[in-house]
Amino acid sequence: MWQTGGPESRLILAVNFFQRWRYWLFAALALVIGILFYEAIHDLVAQFNYDTVLETTRTTDQIQLSLALLATAISFVALTGYDYSSLRYVKAEVPYWITAQTAFTAYAISNTAGLGVLTGGQVRMRLYRAAGVDISKISLAIASNAAGFGFGILTTGAIALLWRPEAVSPLIHTPEWVLQGVALLICRGP
Repeated sequence: MWQTGGPESRLILAVNFFQRWRYWLFAALALVIGILFYEAIHDLVAQFNYDTVLETTRTTDQIQLSLALLATAISFVALTGYDYSSLRYVKAEVPYWITAQTAFTAYAISNTAGLGVLTGGQVRMRLYRAAGVDISKISLAIASNAAGFGFGILTTGAIALLWRPEAVSPLIHTPEWVLQGVALLICRGP
């Protein structure tokens, strides 16, 4: 029998409290995230002037605009590869066209709203579940996506530090040789 007030008892009380109030706690969390999202969008939109955007678009060379659109399309096609490889990793059978639509939607929302694992993860959870994928496999695929993206960012950052440590060194008050050493360790891997 547990003693009153022991660590196990407090843990049980905390779990019971969470179970009893979880809907309200999630609602409060959703409200806080919604408020933060609104503030971020409000500040972002305040920085843009519609007339300036139109004028910049009109004065930009059509070839540059076309190349930018092409690069955007290529990047979204490449991003579908994250989902496709993650689903194959967890042995989930999903047709590529469903994977591509889901990935496109998830990345578009998460890149706009932020909190990628939460926003994009929710889109993936709903759409892959509708495609008949088990929730545990979807969760593993989302985690695999996040890990792959994280390792990609880490590797790209390490390569950038090897290339131009002098650009970062003064910002974080760290000698260039230390940054290059850390970058070499990251690139070397486990």
